[in-house]
Amino acid sequence: LEVGFADVSTFTQAFRQHFNTTPGRIRNLHDIDAEQQSDIDL
Repeated sequence: LEVGFADVSTFTQAFRQHFNTTPGRIRNLHDIDAEQQSDIDL
């Protein structure tokens, strides 16, 4: 995967500085939102 960063840690550091969080945290929050939406649909 070539995204213009030397390695994953460099990308994660830049991502954290830009969004004030980490890709993993956003992914986890998205999963929680999806679970809550599925519960509402039921």
